[in-house]
Amino acid sequence: MDLDPPQAPGDGGDALALRDLLPEAGDWPREPGETTWESHRAERETGTLLLRSERRRSDDGDEWRWMRLTGPKVDVQTLFVYPPAQRAGPLLAAEVVTLGARTIVAVIDAPVLGGQAADAEPVRSDMLAARSRRALVDPASLPPWYEACRSGYDIFLRPQQAGQLAAFWAAAAEVGARWGTWRAEARELGPDAALRHAVRLATYRVHHRENSPGVPILTRLFGDAWTQGFMEHFF
Repeated sequence: MDLDPPQAPGDGGDALALRDLLPEAGDWPREPGETTWESHRAERETGTLLLRSERRRSDDGDEWRWMRLTGPKVDVQTLFVYPPAQRAGPLLAAEVVTLGARTIVAVIDAPVLGGQAADAEPVRSDMLAARSRRALVDPASLPPWYEACRSGYDIFLRPQQAGQLAAFWAAAAEVGARWGTWRAEARELGPDAALRHAVRLATYRVHHRENSPGVPILTRLFGDAWTQGFMEHFF
């Protein structure tokens, strides 16, 4: 069955890219030292592979992390947005992996790691509605490392049918549009709760850094030392 063509846009005039999900973040200042890691190339017989990344921080302490690896047969884009520890709002985590002409994984999640269950309810409700409207359901199995950190209302897709990838991007755009409201309405946490939130955010980062399936690819392309430094910088 024919699948949708890759919807991995942003540079070539396509409809949407993870980098574009939160337009307001484009106005956030770049973090110091960013130029060290913002662009790196690897030359192969098949062509050039380019890794680009950005880190930004809002005046309120939100942290924005974006990277994209592109080449003749690969397009991997990743986005993380972390709230400040004193706010009980969601973080945003998304990745789209395209190999050749086929997108093999598309995922977006907005776990709320601070506060109480009630703090997550508006996010949970909106995410489940975005899933339901497009009949997006979990695959039969998920990677164990991912299962350990997902919110449970996330969208994880391995496109198998025509239209599924377009449905994912529509849901992702809806999540991006709602994120500003979630951020604005999230309550402030007291000192003890903020400290617990900071620990959970740090644990989440470490879990992704240590389990990212992209590490072996980056190591083959750019070497172990560079990859370790980049992952520590990115997360």
